[in-house]
Amino acid sequence: MLLASFASAQDNTVKAYVVLNPAGDFVGHLKVVSGFATVQGDQYQAKNVVVDLNSLVTGFETRDDHAKNKYLEVKKFPQAVLLEASGSKNQGKARIKLRDQIQEVGGTYKVINAGKSISADFKIKLSEFGIKDISYKGIGVEDDVRIEVVIPVKAATAE
Repeated sequence: MLLASFASAQDNTVKAYVVLNPAGDFVGHLKVVSGFATVQGDQYQAKNVVVDLNSLVTGFETRDDHAKNKYLEVKKFPQAVLLEASGSKNQGKARIKLRDQIQEVGGTYKVINAGKSISADFKIKLSEFGIKDISYKGIGVEDDVRIEVVIPVKAATAE
């Protein structure tokens, strides 16, 4: 699995750290997330973690509208899905589906909240998901976006 820690992490949240060009940045918050990770020994796994893209909030209404409707196309693609992820020793890999495009990503994770949650940290390239040329009033969005995901952890059960 992929994720990094932050002090007051809440389960089932996603943060997207976006860098603007020529200057600035913002954080997109997605709070409608379902799913969990399992742990067995030092192996962590997750499947079908679903993020409701309509829950995106950036702190600026016009940016929210453009992100959701023009670039993410939430009416056509309402969810992003972590299809599967696995990791051990704080390193992991995952397959992510966004806008009907599937990409593999690698990243890091940290166990938090006394082992009750996992926080993953990874980067995506927007262009690999068909999202290009994002610009508003001369300010553009960089292609690389850092993602943090926090989900609960449950003990693995025998199948």
